[in-house]
Amino acid sequence: MEKRLADDAQLSLFDPYTGDRIAAYRGIFLDYQAALDTPWSAEERDALPYVMARQPLWGFAKWVNILDEDAARGFISDMGWYLKWGKAILEDASVWRRRDALRRANAEMGNLYRQTDFYVKMGKGVLHMKYPTLTREDIRKVIEGRGNACRVPVLFNIWLYPSAFGEKEQEVRDIIAQYPDDIQVIHLGIPDVYNAPADDPSYRWSYMDRPEGTVALDQSGCIEDWDEQLDDLLADFPSPEYHGLIPECPPDDGRYRVGHWWYFFFERFWSIRGMEDALTDFYLYPDAVHALFRKLTDFYKRMITRAHDELKLDAIFTSDDLGTQVTTFFSPAVFDEFFAPYYKEVIDHIHSLGMHFWLHTCGNIEQLIPRFVELGVDVLHPIQKYTMDEKHIAETYGDKITIWAGFDVQRTIPFGTPEDVRQEVRMLMNTYARPDGRYMLTFGNGITPDTPLESLRAVYDEAFSLGTEIVKKWN
Repeated sequence: MEKRLADDAQLSLFDPYTGDRIAAYRGIFLDYQAALDTPWSAEERDALPYVMARQPLWGFAKWVNILDEDAARGFISDMGWYLKWGKAILEDASVWRRRDALRRANAEMGNLYRQTDFYVKMGKGVLHMKYPTLTREDIRKVIEGRGNACRVPVLFNIWLYPSAFGEKEQEVRDIIAQYPDDIQVIHLGIPDVYNAPADDPSYRWSYMDRPEGTVALDQSGCIEDWDEQLDDLLADFPSPEYHGLIPECPPDDGRYRVGHWWYFFFERFWSIRGMEDALTDFYLYPDAVHALFRKLTDFYKRMITRAHDELKLDAIFTSDDLGTQVTTFFSPAVFDEFFAPYYKEVIDHIHSLGMHFWLHTCGNIEQLIPRFVELGVDVLHPIQKYTMDEKHIAETYGDKITIWAGFDVQRTIPFGTPEDVRQEVRMLMNTYARPDGRYMLTFGNGITPDTPLESLRAVYDEAFSLGTEIVKKWN
């Protein structure tokens, strides 16, 4: 059988795309490949999803550009599925291709994506319906207190996992597709506690395998005795030069770009030591805590430098849950002695590279917010509902740090009505929005699959519509 080009082969697969079709496509392709006299090269195989995505994206951009406004809007109404089809393939491209393959094709599709988005911003299409995607400079301006963008930044998608909704996954994806995603989040390949990759057995936080038996997550640490295990732990610490730490750089689509990992200092500490021992170590083994934090700091700084250089980031975002529902896990004095010096060193390093630092920290952390301001935290999430007085936090710190306010995921969105959801959005907007910016909206934590879809629709609709109206008085 004569080998055909990827441009021809993709026509055989031209069909409304959903993620579960990848397996079917693979079967068709393998049968096709087996019949060829000259098999496809690895690059040709890797190119296929990009070629498939190019057709709907190029076709959409072309027709929206040449039609008059009324005809363009009619085309968009009839053919919106066509654009979603192309976008879905791009979003799943990593499932198709090898890790390091086709950087050129990736960049080419990024250019095409920006081209279609350009027509949207010119008012001739509705890639993101009524609302434009905010740019890198828009987000920077808001975070730095230099004013508002055309609307409040809404960053829901980082906390929403459609696959968790099971049979409702596609409905959730359809809701998301109607609104822009204002930032590009790139997840860094941070080590696991026990599991190491085959090509680097030391690329894990523990120097030993997981102990047998079942224990609670907060007691599953690998260190039982600092006197016997500290030297071994530090000697076999993971290297920030590991090739899998920094993922392939996605195309620059003009959005603000965030490098992300979970577990900063306290969370990483208790994941290695166990919660109970970690909280007593500040008093019983202070030197061991400092030794661990020193190694973590050196790892983080090198990782951040690599991420900045290889991924062209605008920010670093990580987590450190320091609070319970009523107060912090430890006193401000403990934070000042054990955490503040290392926080400052890492944050200063981030700022020296021209990036912002975003921190997620659950619970009532009000007594630590002045420290965060002094240390240079740029963005703070979530100001957790039911733990602090939001109005007081906004009035006291709103001009000093950007509040990335978290919509209540404990009660309102899973159990409230759509009107309750809209009222909560209004409360957050009226509480935190400011003429100098310094406010963004998201969820307080991961959205659970018991969330009614009508409430999900309501939170998106109210956030984008009210977030547009509320800044008009200042712009």
